[in-house]
Amino acid sequence: MIESEKQYLLRRQALQTSLQSIETIPLMVAVAAIGYGKTTAVNQWMETHPQLRFAYVHLPHETSNADYLWKRIIKRIQLVDPDLGKELEAIPVPRTVEERELCAEVIERELCDDSLILVLDDYHHAKSKDLDLLIEHLAQYPKLGLHILVLSRTSVSLPVDELVLKGCCKMLPADVFQFDKEDIHAYTELCGVILTPVQEYQLLTMSEGWVAAIHLILEQFRSTGRLAPSTSLYRLIASSEIPRYSKQKFWLLQILSALQEFNASLASSVCGCDISPLMAEQFEHESSFIYHDEEKGMYRMHPLFREYLQQEYAKHSLLQQNNKARLDPLQIDLETIFFRAGTWYLERQTPVLGFTYLLKAHAYDTIMEEFSKASRNRLLDAEPSFIVSLFNTIPNEVRNRHFYPWLAYIGFYITNIDITAAETLLAEVQSVLHARRKSLGEQQVQAIEGEMALMRAYAFFNDAKVMAQYFREAFKLLGGRSKIADKDKIITFGSPHSLYLYYREKGSLDETLKTVLAMFPFYSEMAGGCGKGLDDLLGAEYCLERGEMQKAHICAYRAFYKASSLDQHEVMLSAQFCLARLAASNGEIQEAISIMELQREKIAGLNSPILQASYDLCVAYIASMLNRPNDIANWIRSGDVVHTPILYHAQGFVYLVYGKFLLMQKSYIQLEILCEKMKETFSTFSNQLGYLHTFIQEAIAKNQLYDATSAEISLLRALEIGFADGLVVPFAEYSSDIMDLLLTVKKRYQTGVLLPHSAQSIAFSSYLDKVISLVIDYFATMKDGLDDVKVLKMLSSRELEILTLLTQGKTNQSIAKQLFVAEVTVRKHLTALYKKLAVRGRAEAVRRALELGIV
Repeated sequence: MIESEKQYLLRRQALQTSLQSIETIPLMVAVAAIGYGKTTAVNQWMETHPQLRFAYVHLPHETSNADYLWKRIIKRIQLVDPDLGKELEAIPVPRTVEERELCAEVIERELCDDSLILVLDDYHHAKSKDLDLLIEHLAQYPKLGLHILVLSRTSVSLPVDELVLKGCCKMLPADVFQFDKEDIHAYTELCGVILTPVQEYQLLTMSEGWVAAIHLILEQFRSTGRLAPSTSLYRLIASSEIPRYSKQKFWLLQILSALQEFNASLASSVCGCDISPLMAEQFEHESSFIYHDEEKGMYRMHPLFREYLQQEYAKHSLLQQNNKARLDPLQIDLETIFFRAGTWYLERQTPVLGFTYLLKAHAYDTIMEEFSKASRNRLLDAEPSFIVSLFNTIPNEVRNRHFYPWLAYIGFYITNIDITAAETLLAEVQSVLHARRKSLGEQQVQAIEGEMALMRAYAFFNDAKVMAQYFREAFKLLGGRSKIADKDKIITFGSPHSLYLYYREKGSLDETLKTVLAMFPFYSEMAGGCGKGLDDLLGAEYCLERGEMQKAHICAYRAFYKASSLDQHEVMLSAQFCLARLAASNGEIQEAISIMELQREKIAGLNSPILQASYDLCVAYIASMLNRPNDIANWIRSGDVVHTPILYHAQGFVYLVYGKFLLMQKSYIQLEILCEKMKETFSTFSNQLGYLHTFIQEAIAKNQLYDATSAEISLLRALEIGFADGLVVPFAEYSSDIMDLLLTVKKRYQTGVLLPHSAQSIAFSSYLDKVISLVIDYFATMKDGLDDVKVLKMLSSRELEILTLLTQGKTNQSIAKQLFVAEVTVRKHLTALYKKLAVRGRAEAVRRALELGIV
């Protein structure tokens, strides 16, 4: 591409800093395809730095003749430094270590006062091992005075990685030369071409910043008004890139161009021949347009290079079709390529890509069969939009042949997308089942009807009695084991609180718990242990909300250990959430934080968007209580609570936690508005715990914004729900914000000024006293716990170290010896320590350390 002077300055100015570092390092290597402007950038840099000495050597033709290359380099050096050139001319091509050492000595002697920058352009043409060894040798002399800049279209045979590690080489990758979106915008303006932002993005995506491609595509746009690769662009690729490949490699690349990415194993499977990792690596080394993703361990092609290869593949395929008598035995049709790629990805537990390629291969039956082979629940939960589009593409006649994957999809659709579509979807299955009843046989029909009963149980989510009825029916028809449900289904739907999901009528908590506990063993057995530990988790949540802390603690631990035996991570997470809330209620702030922190890496490693979001909610709930805003995930802090991976069953809990965050931030106006949205959300499944939290948050917001009278109305509604089922801890967790309001309500209630909506009774008064007592205790305990955290933050690492040793009964002398410090230093630290802990001596300090949980 020929650039005008103005175009030349447009992009190259941004490269000056990168190129400038050649003055501080012996070797710099820049690798980029033709048309990225490497030479132009270096020429500009040379022109703008006249104080530097450059020997520019262009290698126009491919050659392995070391004598020719050596003479060409010396000739260019002589033009800049005649003395050095004359000395080097007397030396033959350095082929031995001794000769290379002699060459280095000559250069060091002649360049002792003034350095020289040697530019070797189009180095991909140099196929001389002797020249490579000489450059490698010279690069390891940092004080030589010679700086070598190598420009190449392909990977060089120099040991660049090793030299970089030694600090004597810098690699300048292709992306340094690429245009970004700002460059493209400026360049189009410079060329007088007006593009919309969408078109500019399209051009960037198509070209990936390849300067020559951008120029040629814009030239085409001038004449046709279309942003598309031109014939001249493909000619450039054909002339500059393709000649370096053998016929076999060119054929392999054409086949691999059908794939988004590849490695040696995938390439071997698709091409039907053995491709070693070394051969795959050679593809990258020989090509300017094949890149290796170190993190994924995959190779990918530049989109325009890939498109060119696809066109060549299509031409070859057409010729084969028109000349059937002389079919090429190596030719593979596209559907076979896609099918092989799809099965390869499925074998490696990468179902999205596997199904994507199978879909391209029109292998619909295989897709349906793969859904029946193994658990797909993690995929279903993690990629809902993909699954919907996948099944919408599969023809009805294929779907009708595969009942189990079809029903698995329906179960997914009911639980993840739209619960109201259940009867319509199941009616379609029933119709097909009726038509095929005789051919299937009664045993098969009964099994399918059992799976349908299971789907109907999903459809009546939140109505525990109806769910229990359908679970029992499914269990009976299936003989205790489903082919669809398995242990990988996220039984909590992403809610950190499982009882919250089913508690839908005020005053029914005991009955709801009893019903849910009775129905889940049927589901758990049908689903291979899915939800193991949920019974104890529900018990823990029930006891916690009612203030039965000891029972809650035992049940939460039982739930965690049961769930651990079958990797029921959602149950384990919810159990830990219970334990963190319990720790906070005891003022064990650090313990509450640590409990949730222990789950961080484990949840992240599962690559489950639902479980990650659930974890974020647990942390945000605890952090809001402890006034730790920095612990809260950005998506919650920003209020992005609508588009979350959490399933719709638990969406209300997301709002509940966001409300806690707003309360911590004292954003009372936003909180009041959110409470209206929360009421609407909780009305879908009548989540009573959700309502209770909403009314408490609304009361706090109104108390801050308006007056106590309007706040009391909301608080009384929360108390009604709590009183009906003995719920007390939700009030305690808002202790600092509602304590005064609760005392006001109590006073007005005692004087008869204020009556609850329920009949006035001794029981309500007793309940209110219990709530107030717990709120006061909780407030005091939390305050002490938070004060302890402040104390711990005040202590330096050395002071904590000394305090720990004190608890072990160490003397000042032994502490000094163990820490390698003077005894007087220990005494100084102890003085500061006693002051911070507000204690008067060693014994009190040890007792305080025990209180702080240091030991």
